[in-house]
Amino acid sequence: MAESTSPQQRMHLVEEGGALLLTRDEVCILTGSTQPARQRQWLDRHGWPYVNANGRGSYPRVARAVFVDRMAHRLPAESAPKPRLDALERLDDFT
Repeated sequence: MAESTSPQQRMHLVEEGGALLLTRDEVCILTGSTQPARQRQWLDRHGWPYVNANGRGSYPRVARAVFVDRMAHRLPAESAPKPRLDALERLDDFT
């Protein structure tokens, strides 16, 4: 597998769609590695959620929805910025 992917290759992965999980080849392209242990390291280092499959040589399972959101630069709900309501309390100090 190639070490880097072009935007065209990434879009091709998104457009294939249909499946709930990325294929083995797609995970290889995403992580730049064919070795499951290194794929898991890459996913951990970059904060991608995945599920470990059972069995020797099983590649990590990545949800296609997560891939699409990441490629579209959408933040997951838990990491989206939250409003700081405590700032409203400090408004009284300025009046």
